[in-house]
Amino acid sequence: MQVSKKNQANITLYLHHEEKNEASAFFEKYNVTNHGTTNIRPHSIKLQPRKARKCRFCGRSYPETTFKNAAHSIPHFLGNRYLLNDFECDKCNDIFSKYETSLGDYLLLKRVFNGTKGKRGIPKVESFDKTEIISNDDGIISVVGKNLNSSKNGIINKSKTTYIPIHIYKTFVKLALSVLDDNDAKYYKSFIETYLLSNTHDDDLLPIAKIGCYSVDRMNKVDEVRYLLFQKKSDCNNPHHLFSLYYADHIFTYPIPLHLNDFVKGYYANMDIPMPPPLLFSRRSSSSKVKFERLDFGFTKNVRKVEEVEFIVDREKLKNHIEKKMAISLPENFKLDGLDFRPNL
Repeated sequence: MQVSKKNQANITLYLHHEEKNEASAFFEKYNVTNHGTTNIRPHSIKLQPRKARKCRFCGRSYPETTFKNAAHSIPHFLGNRYLLNDFECDKCNDIFSKYETSLGDYLLLKRVFNGTKGKRGIPKVESFDKTEIISNDDGIISVVGKNLNSSKNGIINKSKTTYIPIHIYKTFVKLALSVLDDNDAKYYKSFIETYLLSNTHDDDLLPIAKIGCYSVDRMNKVDEVRYLLFQKKSDCNNPHHLFSLYYADHIFTYPIPLHLNDFVKGYYANMDIPMPPPLLFSRRSSSSKVKFERLDFGFTKNVRKVEEVEFIVDREKLKNHIEKKMAISLPENFKLDGLDFRPNL
């Protein structure tokens, strides 16, 4: 299907034939009203002078507040270097940065394996035994450590990260609000003031803090973050806007909560939330699989997440290769302190 946007080139989205009925039902209710990517060069984005700006979130203008920091509509750590905005003041940016830390930690392993560059380059992961997983610019993944923790099949790496789930949800909502036009964003003023800029009412937000997530085949992954914004066609009990964020082989999709019109008309008493189909930016093969899960971020306390990665290695082949390459003889129980490989991503 073709999607067009004013002053922007058309894009082509692909569906599996089995999802055509689902897609037809969805697009009877919604249109794609905005789409974008993070690879837009700075010369194509015109920002207001700092002293002429007004913050979309707190409503303050210069000199009540300042606009010194570069405000990213989508977090820098997801690879966004160019998609900046002129409607996020420094005070609000500080609040959102704290939220974004949780999303960055939640996606840490994915950022490493996808080689996603943030402000400080590609992150690395350190395991309990100080083993490090490092992604290099040439696509090589390095696993480095003394006496790597091995299984009979290869190397096991266990790492931990912590995050606050409700902060992840707020980050997703904030970046969706950041791609809205000014005329649409104003209808979310109450949500922004009550929930986004304050933690006081977080408990009220927990029941709706859920995100749909499609996992697609690696052949259909995106090389840079993309997004689609959907708007309902008629005045009914569907959310006014739905948003899909594409990162690598994941599509995070969710409604933007508490649009003023939906709230005033009482639609939240019986809200029907359609799920956008897995629209892809490249053609799917007949054998490709798409998995769906609903992620629940309705928690306010720190979550400690332990992730285990096993790097499958044919130790016999590796032993033979090293012995041949270096003209040495290795014992059967030889140990590794480093391994480089290029993943098939």
